[in-house]
Amino acid sequence: MKNSTKKLLSFAAAVMMSVSAMAFTFTASAEYQTNYTYNDITYEIAFINIPTNTKTNGTDSNYVAYIGTNNLTNAYCNSSNDTTVDVYGTFTVENFKYENCNVTINIMPGAKVSITNFSTISSTLKVNNYGASELNLPKGVIVNDILSQNQKNGNTTAQVTSETIAAPTYTVTIPKEINFGTIQKTSENSADKYAYTPKNTVSVLHSNLYENEKQISVKIAENAGTLTSGTNTLAYEFVTKNDTTDTKIDLTKPVITATPTEQDTAAEEIFEFYGKTDCSKIKVEGTFSQTVQFTVEMTDKGV
Repeated sequence: MKNSTKKLLSFAAAVMMSVSAMAFTFTASAEYQTNYTYNDITYEIAFINIPTNTKTNGTDSNYVAYIGTNNLTNAYCNSSNDTTVDVYGTFTVENFKYENCNVTINIMPGAKVSITNFSTISSTLKVNNYGASELNLPKGVIVNDILSQNQKNGNTTAQVTSETIAAPTYTVTIPKEINFGTIQKTSENSADKYAYTPKNTVSVLHSNLYENEKQISVKIAENAGTLTSGTNTLAYEFVTKNDTTDTKIDLTKPVITATPTEQDTAAEEIFEFYGKTDCSKIKVEGTFSQTVQFTVEMTDKGV
């Protein structure tokens, strides 16, 4: 029996017997001062364009800025200065190599930045994002998101991606019959006055209970305990046994409650029990029987 929804199910068994990393810096000769205003904040910037495939040396300057559209393929920087780079426009670079410099990159509001590869020697990098509209950097580059002077608050996104959780499944197996076999009447004081069935087993094979925070319980009906043959009756009970003693099962409680504490895949819970009857209470010969109900229920964990 398999099920993946919350249900209360009932099954029957017969009881019977018979009796008888990133950074970069750039400078070049063509340089001039200009202003850039965003959200009522005026930035003084040094405007410079670096030609594609050009090696630059930053010893002449420690501040560069990019506005407009800049598409670079291979760029190299070697500077002994601590260098600041401000990016305002569209800035696309395929390969950057920088060495012997500590670089701070400020990505200004609205900038579109895409950098594919970085390589570095004896250098450090700090990237500050003041509101880029597009930002694509190599994996592993740490970016500090900074509020602008006009912002009073800011937002960040917390996100988690979880895998699909499979529905719980389970298979419950109960005895087809619980059979005392053929027994004989004994005296009240006989050492053999009690007869037992062979060992019986109830089992639950389950998967995905833990992930779904579910549990499975199996219970024997509380009315079990009276065999009948016509109008004649004979009492019996279900017990657990060890080598020296047996213990009557409390039928008000489940005999199995499967509540896994870790991921369960084809995990199995097993309960073993016996039928027991007093042979001195037999009054007539005949075949005595009772149908016993087993109920199975899946509920939320802890319920």
